[in-house]
Amino acid sequence: MKRSLVIALVFLIIFTAVPDKTAYGKDNEETNFLPGYEAVIYGKGEGLLSTEANAIAQTPEGYLWIGTYSGLYRYDGRFFEKISPDPRISSVMALFVDSEGRMWIGTNDTGVAYYVPNGEEVLFCTKKEGLLSDSIRALAQDGYGNLCIGTVEGLSVMDDQGRVTNPEDFSYLGGIRSLSSSGGLVAGVTGAGSLFLTDGKEIITNFYPDIVGVDFTSVCVNKEGRILAGTSGSGIM
Repeated sequence: MKRSLVIALVFLIIFTAVPDKTAYGKDNEETNFLPGYEAVIYGKGEGLLSTEANAIAQTPEGYLWIGTYSGLYRYDGRFFEKISPDPRISSVMALFVDSEGRMWIGTNDTGVAYYVPNGEEVLFCTKKEGLLSDSIRALAQDGYGNLCIGTVEGLSVMDDQGRVTNPEDFSYLGGIRSLSSSGGLVAGVTGAGSLFLTDGKEIITNFYPDIVGVDFTSVCVNKEGRILAGTSGSGIM
């Protein structure tokens, strides 16, 4: 029996970007990720009123959270429910569940929110606290337990005490498009289309695809530390 794969419009875009349904790994080895899965599309009939999903995350209790331009939705396995813990969480661009099971919400123009789903606590971190911008695009956690916050103006770092820093080594990156982390390694994609690796304190490497006219667009680091990077014109590397 095929396994069901819950997807939103974000995943449809991936299918469109990789029409042959394959990715290329080391030594150009092809990998087909789709056999054994079937696509299930959810929309207004299930309570998901937005036509675009910007971010997806799952909290320890099993809920699936969807960040959209119209706010935050929670999926319980049957239906989607719009959750509005704070009026400032009106347009969600990034979601991240950290190593302690806490959910962080990156908004389009009001900074980062820390939300405890089973309580009423909503805390915000904004430019006032030191972020480079209130427009958030990606979130990840480094090996020191710090939250890496990708904004349209650059990469900020927040420690477990809520203190925000903007390391000098990150200053040349510019806007951040995507972040992913595993085992202490943080991989990211800049607005200019480069892929970088960092430990949260300094840049380890930063490079562009070796194909003329092609940029990196997104990145994912799996549990084994393998890095998968989406590109603008050559599938997944």
